Amino acid sequence: MSVLARWAGVLAIAGGTILSVILIIVAFSPTSNVWYGLFLGVVLLGAAPPGLYWRTRPATGRTGLAAAWLSGLGALGTVAVAAYFIGTGELGPAQQNLPEGPATVVGMAASIAWLIGNLGFALALLRARALPPLGARLVLAGAFLAVAMTPFVGDDSPPALMHAATLVFGLVPVGWIVLGYSAWRQPRR
Repeated sequence: MSVLARWAGVLAIAGGTILSVILIIVAFSPTSNVWYGLFLGVVLLGAAPPGLYWRTRPATGRTGLAAAWLSGLGALGTVAVAAYFIGTGELGPAQQNLPEGPATVVGMAASIAWLIGNLGFALALLRARALPPLGARLVLAGAFLAVAMTPFVGDDSPPALMHAATLVFGLVPVGWIVLGYSAWRQPRR
């Protein structure tokens, strides 16, 4: 765990950067093969909260622990299900809708766990003031604004609205970049 704690800031910066860049590309070119890189970003941002928890555990407490576990296990589950679907040819840049079946339920549960873990850990950091709050606020704002936009976004929405919703969600990885930088600059205790 100490290795994960040592590299947590770098993992958050790398994962946030990968997701940010890919979200920008996918917002304007949804069928780009760059889409596969999202899963690397998910893995990195799944590993960052457990490492950051290890560094901030006295301050973030049980909320931080539960959120770190959710994030890490959710990332593993998401990538495992995505690898299965990609390997069987049921998922790809041109076909991003999940097929029906039990594997889809597991994949959706895992990706929701990953997202809730990321948001929960951002809340724990914000509450504990273990790191400067800007990054945690960006993570929460990106998720909140993206969810608030969902009633207005659908298959028949104007492309500009679809781009905006995707880019607004990009505040989440940008927040992780800020959190990672703060953790990287902060001396280990």
